[in-house]
Amino acid sequence: MQNFGFDGPLEDNCEIIVIPNAPLNEKPILFLVNPKSGREKALSIFNRKVLPILQRSNSKYDMIVTNRQNHARDFISTEDIKQWKAIVIISGDGLVHEVINGLFLREDWQDACKTLIGVIPGGSGNGLAKSISFSQTEDDETMTDIEKTTLRMIRCSSSPMDLVCVEMEQGKLYSFLSVGWGFLCDVDIESERFRWMGEFRFTVQTLLRLANLRFYRGRLSYLEAEDFKHPNKVEVFEKLKVQTEKIEIPKLSESLPPEWTVVEDDFLLIYAVYQSHISSSMFCSPYSKLSDGLMFLFTIRKSAFPVRTSWRSRWTMLKFLLKMEAGSGEHVNMPGIEMIPVRGFRLEPLEDRGYMTVDGELVKLGIMQASVMPSVARIVS
Repeated sequence: MQNFGFDGPLEDNCEIIVIPNAPLNEKPILFLVNPKSGREKALSIFNRKVLPILQRSNSKYDMIVTNRQNHARDFISTEDIKQWKAIVIISGDGLVHEVINGLFLREDWQDACKTLIGVIPGGSGNGLAKSISFSQTEDDETMTDIEKTTLRMIRCSSSPMDLVCVEMEQGKLYSFLSVGWGFLCDVDIESERFRWMGEFRFTVQTLLRLANLRFYRGRLSYLEAEDFKHPNKVEVFEKLKVQTEKIEIPKLSESLPPEWTVVEDDFLLIYAVYQSHISSSMFCSPYSKLSDGLMFLFTIRKSAFPVRTSWRSRWTMLKFLLKMEAGSGEHVNMPGIEMIPVRGFRLEPLEDRGYMTVDGELVKLGIMQASVMPSVARIVS
């Protein structure tokens, strides 16, 4: 393993942070750093923001700097991870996806999923890191989110987090953020050519895609969470509570039970979300909690518009995105936008077009099914 030292000055505001000393016999923390993520600042974030706090608390650590795709997945799937008290990712959501799926490749995956996972934003997406920050009630404005996360990591402060099992014809993936087909997936994948722009790449590609909207014919089936009470006002997000009993989801090859709702239409967007934010600036699912047993299924489809004109679809999509970025949560009440709380869904494309993604990662277009795995992971929070 490669450790990187810090040879620069401490940040000025480090002097006001109260840092607990780590016990001498405590296990080290493993850092996984993707130096190419986003604007390639992950190593700098570690050296300038994280390392000074580790040094002042006498915390031990190891570091892996990833150098290829699936490096972290392969490492986590084979290594003795019990030697670390936590695994902390400094990157975007892509490296988180690798780590989660590496845990599920292990024979001891049930125990491995209890490993404490921390996330420090260092990429262009950072949806999970923002969602964790959003879920906190701390009002200390003297520290950055990175400093707060580092302190929680040292203290092993944690919360349970849902994961989602995504079943496809080519196998299973395990997801922590989102699954989708349509507009947002097109933007995510097609913006890769602008990766050097950081998060601004999504804005550029959104404008390009709005100029040339695509609808996709598909069949969407879902099991609605009937015990979810939709609030009248955005201000009551924190009061929502939903039962999280385990449910049986049929296999991908099996017929769906009669209580599932089936919709066939031309879709501009199908997007299932289970975190509040899908990027650091996109407040997509205001009712989502880290562990609530739910996915929120967003759809925009042709039949939702009484007057089916291209300008109306473009205007609806643009307003939807702008309201998400504004962070008010008002986009969930827009005409033409459906937001359905579900425990499971099946998506069947009826044409061979468009991109499908899991946590922003491209997967093969085809039938897929997703179901919630309540509170299966532990996250630094």
